Amino acid sequence: AYEAVWGQSVERLRADPSSFLEHIHPEDRQLAERSMERSSNGHQTSVEYRVRTDDGKQRWIKGKTWPIFDEEGSVSKIAGFVRDVTEYKERERELAEERNRWESLVEQSHDGILIVQDGEFVYANPMAETILSRTESDLVGQPITTVVAPEDEQLVRNRYEERMDAEKDAPPSRYTVSFVRP
Repeated sequence: AYEAVWGQSVERLRADPSSFLEHIHPEDRQLAERSMERSSNGHQTSVEYRVRTDDGKQRWIKGKTWPIFDEEGSVSKIAGFVRDVTEYKERERELAEERNRWESLVEQSHDGILIVQDGEFVYANPMAETILSRTESDLVGQPITTVVAPEDEQLVRNRYEERMDAEKDAPPSRYTVSFVRP
């Protein structure tokens, strides 16, 4: 695995333990060197960095190291392993981009959007704040019935419970209720 990622032989690494640094992305090299120093000082480490392969591709690597001590308690060797986490990092980046798109869409929506968890508000977009004349911080942590007119509270409770019951058919997603403003 080492030879495939770094493009050099294990023998070369044994002869020159820092030779792998040549393939580490310049912006990440200091991070890897600090990790090596910590291992040399007797500490376990875990670090992620980018590696440039001989064919010019970039890979993300997660490395873990731990010191091996001799009879006197001094570090005599450093053991470790690396794992290619490129696919994970790419998926992480894609999810972050997707999340940013959705957040932008929700934040800029002309509809009021409220997210409820365990019967309480956990999020309100700017339009919901405008419609309800309340800030998100006023709403978060409050029961969903806080903003509902008394005559509609039972309907809202029932619809919420129906929606949370996996064995029941989902209730209508649209219905009319009246809100109370502060």
